Amino acid sequence: MPIPGLPEPSIRLALLALAAGLAACAGGNDPQKQLKTLQSWQASVSLTTDAVHRGWAPRRYGAQLRDRASAALNESRKAPPKAASPSALDELRRAERELAERIDTLGRAVAP
Repeated sequence: MPIPGLPEPSIRLALLALAAGLAACAGGNDPQKQLKTLQSWQASVSLTTDAVHRGWAPRRYGAQLRDRASAALNESRKAPPKAASPSALDELRRAERELAERIDTLGRAVAP
């Protein structure tokens, strides 16, 4: 059932795919870029969780995105930016914790 003000489900799925693709960009040694990457993954995971709950996206897609987001989170944790200040590192760690929580929520949404 369409919701006023929201795009049709097929358009939403295309937007989710685009968001996931953008989130896949690596942060590298730039703390701001890495933070933006984590925030992008947070948004992608949240959108996908909502889409799975509403039946707009299949659980299989949600599971695939969960796995990719988990890989990105692990990569971020393994390779913190070398030029980051202590406050930037704190912000990155908060973003990583938030992403981990959202991944857990998505994992529950796609569980059989």
